[in-house]
Amino acid sequence: MKETALKYAEMGYSIIPIRAKSKKPLVDWKRYQTERATPEEIEKWFKEWPNMNIGIITGAISGIAVVDVENGGSLEGLPPTVTAKTGGGGWHLYYRHPGHKVGNEVRTRELTDVRGDGGYVVAPPSVSEKGAYEWSVAPWDTPMEAFPAHVFANPKAVPRIDEDLVKVPVGRRNDEATRYAGRVLHFLPPPLWDTAGWGALKEWNETRVEEPLEEKELRDVFESIAKREAEKDPAEGESIAYSGETLTDLYADTFPDNLWLVDGLIPIGGLTMFSGRPKSFKTYIMQNLAMSVVTGIPFLGRFNIPEKGRVLIIDEENPRRLIRDRFRDMGMPETDEIVLLSRKGVRLDKPQSVEAVVDYVNELNPRLIVIDSLTKLHSKNENQSNEMSDVFTAMKKMLADDRAIVLIHHHNKASKQEKRGDGQSIRGSSDIFAELDAYIAVDRKGLTTDVIMTPGALRIAEEPEAFRASLVPDEYGHEIFAYQGEVDEKNEERAAAVAAVRDLFTSPETKQTVQDCIDWTKLPDTDVRVALKILEKNGVLTHDIGPRNKFIYRLADSTGNEKPAETEPAS
Repeated sequence: MKETALKYAEMGYSIIPIRAKSKKPLVDWKRYQTERATPEEIEKWFKEWPNMNIGIITGAISGIAVVDVENGGSLEGLPPTVTAKTGGGGWHLYYRHPGHKVGNEVRTRELTDVRGDGGYVVAPPSVSEKGAYEWSVAPWDTPMEAFPAHVFANPKAVPRIDEDLVKVPVGRRNDEATRYAGRVLHFLPPPLWDTAGWGALKEWNETRVEEPLEEKELRDVFESIAKREAEKDPAEGESIAYSGETLTDLYADTFPDNLWLVDGLIPIGGLTMFSGRPKSFKTYIMQNLAMSVVTGIPFLGRFNIPEKGRVLIIDEENPRRLIRDRFRDMGMPETDEIVLLSRKGVRLDKPQSVEAVVDYVNELNPRLIVIDSLTKLHSKNENQSNEMSDVFTAMKKMLADDRAIVLIHHHNKASKQEKRGDGQSIRGSSDIFAELDAYIAVDRKGLTTDVIMTPGALRIAEEPEAFRASLVPDEYGHEIFAYQGEVDEKNEERAAAVAAVRDLFTSPETKQTVQDCIDWTKLPDTDVRVALKILEKNGVLTHDIGPRNKFIYRLADSTGNEKPAETEPAS
């Protein structure tokens, strides 16, 4: 609860403490209508009332106005937006504050109130006497819509839209025109688009925009949205028509001359996944890849880039500052050819978000799209093939014949029978692996800056052999990953066995027999025995003699002074 309250405060909301299982404030909250509580105050509240609920002051101080629809009330006419389910089974719809005063009004419609300036709402994950508050659409997943002042008939509830609504500034004209046109055409039958739809957009442009768009520019927006709406699934009962192409048509089409984004490793026009466990340098390697695609420098100093191009990084996992610092460490100069969408709320399971990002991608026309990471861009069950199929269908809308997508994903917990490069270690359904055009497993070797990269599932050519890459300084002291040669599989398997056995000993109290280690790791008994011998020789483990003369292994007393790891067994 406390972490969520601090997150709300970081997002700019004015927070107040609410009595547990209640809606009553625990403090005089008038002050927080004009100034926000500090993180220190919020920490203090939770020390004093550990079980408190969270309240958010509505109005200009938090930048929100909330429509409170009680259980049984209607949502008709209310634009979809950030939404919370209340403890009583109703809904809180969070809208952007319009910039002028929004009153607090009761029963503006049946079972519907407005919470504006000078009001507050109880926020998730609070729990009232009737139940828990939960986000249906969270504020970090989707942007809030504008407050729908025109929906409320009571003139006291909100100012009249035609008199007091703040007009759209020049810098927002295209975005708001696109949004408005989408709403209008979504609810109109296609035969009325060119009359009622176009007329509504023209009226909006003339009356709601500080400096109206030129008619040609406005028409371009309208045509683009009309095309997008026409491509959506038809309503129930409407017919669907398909049109195929002949082999003659296919032969006459043109495709990019080159099959590769990165020669022999990453195909153009397809999906490639880099998968590994946490802290295996996946994101760092992706930024190396982005630098190579933009500059034309061979990836890892080894794999050629046939054609340079722009890169779009969609990163819902890492903060902007970290991404910037890594590029600086690599020696990447300033450039407009790397474009970043960092923590913008891109969602591949939300149609509105998919449409917006596809439009942006087509406008930007990058040669490479990096997605970091897959799991952050959806809320589907990764073990359900049908749900993940929807996510990949959405993702593929961003592809083009001359564009590649590289996505980062995570491994499952270590598997004993795991074989790198075959996709068995990918978290989630095996159908995820089937969606890919190429796959590269990334395994970090202990706490070093070495990784093993194992290509697999390459559709258009034979996969390269597994190879090692290391983070090394270049001649100017910049740190980049560089190819270090193909992997000695036998030695690598032995090193993996040593690491797996070492991971079993989590504290000085941990004790394991040889059979315990075999059972836990599921490795062949010979591999386990060799690993134990190496670890004991290196001073990591020692053993005691147990019942029936069994060796019982434990951490050595001086594990802080371990010898450098060896992978060759003692003679």
